[in-house]
Amino acid sequence: MAESKARPITPQDATLVLDPLHPVAGKHAIYLIRHGHTEYNETGRSSIDKIRGWIDIPLDKGGIDDAEIIGEMTRPLGIEVIACSDLKRAVQTAEIIGKMLELPISAKTPAFRPWNLGSDIQGKPTKEVMPLINYYLEDTPNEAPPDGESFNDFKNRFLSGIRSIINLIEKGRMHRVAIITHFRGVKLAQSWIAAGGENNYGVNTKNFTKNDLKPCAIIELNPTADSDNWEQKVLFHGFFNVRGKILPAGPGS
Repeated sequence: MAESKARPITPQDATLVLDPLHPVAGKHAIYLIRHGHTEYNETGRSSIDKIRGWIDIPLDKGGIDDAEIIGEMTRPLGIEVIACSDLKRAVQTAEIIGKMLELPISAKTPAFRPWNLGSDIQGKPTKEVMPLINYYLEDTPNEAPPDGESFNDFKNRFLSGIRSIINLIEKGRMHRVAIITHFRGVKLAQSWIAAGGENNYGVNTKNFTKNDLKPCAIIELNPTADSDNWEQKVLFHGFFNVRGKILPAGPGS
């Protein structure tokens, strides 16, 4: 991927993504960014979205385009550190964004992988297996799907990684960190903050099950005014990919 091929940001994009006056000077924040499209992601009204989980599927052409555009769009955020899941689609997205921001990837870690939903669920159409996912989420959060991990194991693994970044920020060792991860990772962090961000990692499961973030969505986590708690804000709802045309998604998409 050559940087010269990246589509330049337009004024229309800027109004859809980031307020040009979005303050970053001296600000502490974590930016959770969902990876770009893969062939398992929905790509238009007639396509079938499939559960990706720990299947190590790479970005498709649309996903590379997603990452190139989002790399341009994140320039105003003042990101200083990039970390990512160690699965290909997240690493590729991070590398593209990092190249545009002239930043190395500081960590590629399984801590930021999505929920491992195992052999009975991963690779299957999302609508077909959602009742089973909800069963493991709501009814048996300590039970792992075959070849997978329980929801509580996923929650503790992923949120421990987020908490470690928060601790470093609170100690002043980092300021603005981007984490390139996956849909259920972003939703988990949102749901944790919505439930108060407590150290017991309690989550708002109603928030977790909302299908409201498309590939390359950006969520900002930052400390509240009293710095005792963190809050979250959706900066960008991500991209639709319709027959190869990249379109910004909106709230409720």
